[in-house]
Amino acid sequence: MSIRIHDQPPSFKLDYLGMNGRRLVVFHTPDYFRDSSQTAGWEECKTEEELEKLAAKNPNRYCRERKMERGDAARRGVRRAVHLYYRVRTSKSIDWIFQRNIQFIEDYLRTDLQTSDKAAR
Repeated sequence: MSIRIHDQPPSFKLDYLGMNGRRLVVFHTPDYFRDSSQTAGWEECKTEEELEKLAAKNPNRYCRERKMERGDAARRGVRRAVHLYYRVRTSKSIDWIFQRNIQFIEDYLRTDLQTSDKAAR
């Protein structure tokens, strides 16, 4: 299965009610768009602390584990298709040991490094 990641995909419009009951329309640019043979969708990355602050400030925009109701997608300006999603990933889901290990060995994983010739070795 091949997966393609598109960094900073085009913005789209979010339409929701603010804390005061007024309609808010904002443009949102997710961190990336992930596309595979089975699913595709927008993904946003936030820390747990940042999400808690955002949820307190904008509970109609940020909430935990809420399934979108039919019509929510159209009201929010998100075009839904089969297997199309929007996901917020949190710092809680990161394997920090794996992350540190990859950063430690990243120079060895690079494919664009020039190799020395036999005489230099």
